[in-house]
Amino acid sequence: MYMRANVGLGIAAVLLSTTAAHAELEPRLVIEEAHPGLVVAVTSDSAGKRLASSAWEPGNAIRLWDAQTGKPITTLKGQHEDWVVALAFDPKADRLASGSLDKTVCVWDVKSGKVELVLRGHTQRINDVAFSPDGQRIVSCSTDATVRVWDAKTGKPIRTLEGHGSPVNAVAFSPDGKRIASASKDKSVKIWDAQSGQLQATLTGHTNTVSTVAFSPDGSTLASGAYDRTVRLWNLKTFKPIKTLTGHEHVVFRVSFSRAGRVLASADAKGVIKLWQAASANHIMDLKAYPSAVFDLEFSRDGRSLISSGRDRSIRVWDAKPIIAAATPNERSRRRVVRFSLPRGGG
Repeated sequence: MYMRANVGLGIAAVLLSTTAAHAELEPRLVIEEAHPGLVVAVTSDSAGKRLASSAWEPGNAIRLWDAQTGKPITTLKGQHEDWVVALAFDPKADRLASGSLDKTVCVWDVKSGKVELVLRGHTQRINDVAFSPDGQRIVSCSTDATVRVWDAKTGKPIRTLEGHGSPVNAVAFSPDGKRIASASKDKSVKIWDAQSGQLQATLTGHTNTVSTVAFSPDGSTLASGAYDRTVRLWNLKTFKPIKTLTGHEHVVFRVSFSRAGRVLASADAKGVIKLWQAASANHIMDLKAYPSAVFDLEFSRDGRSLISSGRDRSIRVWDAKPIIAAATPNERSRRRVVRFSLPRGGG
């Protein structure tokens, strides 16, 4: 995956209106100049009230924002010795995990702003981090070609997953916490048993580096995005491909399912966010989000927002409701049933 805070550097938060027209769908919030460098990671907490972001910038800081107003809340800094490129909120506690080029994962107490744990073991840069749904484990991946699972309370290593032949760019826990997916420069996606560490399947088909993975909310489907400019959907019962989504004109950096799983969003290095019907894999619309690369993208856990960050140093937030509505534009008309009967005797 492409690399992915002292507040007060000319930050401006702009609230925008959301229109119903697909082509005119605008973000409701833009945090301009969120960082002095490229904003490579952004995520939201489980309540959808706060955003956390990090960037390529001196100081290696993480910034927290009010998700509704875009106002800065606090800055976490002083621990990482190199850029912070991956972030994940604990779904069950007020904690944040950060992964850095300094080869460490830090777990922060957000309220105090202090580091609780430093996870050491990777021998090269961290590329992604994720909490398990119950908040008990953390998974990280690295350019050292490994995936590591950690105890989120003690910071102790649980196991190392080895099998990729090249740097691992992204990781994700399944919604039930029983599986881990990993994406690699070796062009493959691997599915692991999260408890035993056993490899369940290797998914092949991408023709270039795989940069991102995301489970559907019901855990039945996996989406992957790659440098080959495609998004692929995989059946996790059979481990067979379902569909290849084409249309991106540049590297796909991120994919994310909406909370109910009706929409899949994908973001690329050209600044385009594409929206797809998850069930049919039909393309819904494009959001021309940025003048250049979108580095990170996610639907918030509360289901209300689509959040992104990019090369132009901004964070953008869309209301999810019109996006979800666009996935089923004829739902209301399909519910209209016209009943009639012919007069007895024909006619």
